[in-house]
Amino acid sequence: MTATKTQETYCLLQVSDVIPTKDNPRIINTKSDSFLELVDSVRARGVMVPIHVRDHPEQKGKYQLLAGERRLLAAKQANVEEIRALNHGAIGDDEAFEITFIENYARADLTPLEQGKAVATLLGKYKGDTQAVASKMGRSVRWVLQRAAVEKNLSKEWKKAVVEDPACMDLTASHLQLIAAFPKDLQNEFFEDYHFYEYLPVKELEKKLADRLRLLTLAKFSVNDADLVKGVKACTACRKRTACQPGLFDDTADGDTIRKNDRCLNPNCWQQKTTAWLKKRFTELKAEHRKLICITTEKCGYSQELQLTKDFGKVVFAANWKASKEGTKDALPALQLDGDDAGSLRWVRFAQVRLGYGKTEKIPGKPTPLRDRRVMLKAKRAARFLVKLEEIVKTKTLEDVTATDGDRRATQVIALAIVFGVDEPYMFGNSARDHAWAKVAKLTSAKDAGRHVFEQLWVSVRTVLCRNLEYNGPITQTPASCVNAAETLANMVGVDIKTLKADIEAEIPEPRTWANLAADGTPKKVKPEKTAKKKSSPKKNGNANKTGDQ
Repeated sequence: MTATKTQETYCLLQVSDVIPTKDNPRIINTKSDSFLELVDSVRARGVMVPIHVRDHPEQKGKYQLLAGERRLLAAKQANVEEIRALNHGAIGDDEAFEITFIENYARADLTPLEQGKAVATLLGKYKGDTQAVASKMGRSVRWVLQRAAVEKNLSKEWKKAVVEDPACMDLTASHLQLIAAFPKDLQNEFFEDYHFYEYLPVKELEKKLADRLRLLTLAKFSVNDADLVKGVKACTACRKRTACQPGLFDDTADGDTIRKNDRCLNPNCWQQKTTAWLKKRFTELKAEHRKLICITTEKCGYSQELQLTKDFGKVVFAANWKASKEGTKDALPALQLDGDDAGSLRWVRFAQVRLGYGKTEKIPGKPTPLRDRRVMLKAKRAARFLVKLEEIVKTKTLEDVTATDGDRRATQVIALAIVFGVDEPYMFGNSARDHAWAKVAKLTSAKDAGRHVFEQLWVSVRTVLCRNLEYNGPITQTPASCVNAAETLANMVGVDIKTLKADIEAEIPEPRTWANLAADGTPKKVKPEKTAKKKSSPKKNGNANKTGDQ
């Protein structure tokens, strides 16, 4: 539409006749205290500062809003019928956009999300010309790319939280561009974790996200291999890479530099491929070295040990081996599983090592007595009992709590809550506390509120009880006190302990080889069988006595 010269007029318009423009970047939180104060002011005195409109280009008798959407929304919420306006008449699209731009885009107080929306709108208007948008807004091309990426890539959960959640309202554009660099599924994973922090400076947030970035040029596996993990495409064909989001990670538009700095944004897939490659490497080396073992060079947590042992079987952890040389007495070949030299062949020696799950084995040295082996086996089964019971308890409802009647059951749950506490999230600011009190009101006003409250109390205390079942020490040293406490809980929620333990014994049986061990752990000595001496028979020769022939 070409511009038409018209005269601006001040007037009163029906609120229902004003239609907002899609070009406005403002994001308005209608639940915020400042907006609710504006609603009260408009209800009392009306809209004092006029909004900007033009004659609607498509709907006769209507007006298109160019600036002042916050005031218009406040008027609607305050049920005000008329609103002051400056009508620019039947102006063209370009002139209308300039008015919207001056009133909204050029504001100094735009939030990072509003800046992103503004950039996206301008990129659409200028057909993706980042240089034109940068010039229009008086910013750098990199700034434009970053804000556009925030608008395009930031997940809905984060966008909503930045506007409404007190824990996220102070996040800057630098925070958001770090988060927006990741695929939306990974953003949402971190969104759940972020609520455990009240506020993270940009550098700390960058540090927490750094371990999710993997440089493709340093990958141990081939990034072009589409067959390494079944059903997973090659890294070079994946969109979850930094090179697929220019402007967020590199200060240059040079394609070679961007490819050189290309990083993986999917840590789970990266780990899956690394594990698959290490397994393949282990198979190759095992063919050459029959006694090959696996080692780590860094200290591992219990969950890491659990996973490594599941993936590779026996693993000798960092504190339990020393570097050696090939040909040295007691030196064994080892595949390194972590660090910069992961996948390399090492030669190590040791006297006693822990092989994951707390299992202890002496190589070489004095054998473990049979009695000690059975004690460790019992402890291992006990650890498995704790894990299995935790899985079962997570599924138990209030009805499963064993008691003779409802009052007794309620008393039992309250007693558990008093002693063990309940799982309750942290409160962040006044808004979160208000939300907590609103939750209390909702619980107590529900139909059959008493039962509903006890059900919610059981869910909260159940989480704490499951957490108390976790044991992070050596699996062959599971304390009897943990097992006793677990059995008490099992009885309380109606778990058949005898059957559960029988299933675990079948799952973790005593090794058959133990039947051939002596009490000290050495193989039983097999006594050679006594063979009877054969009676010698008389020699048969030509001089034999031939009495029978005589």
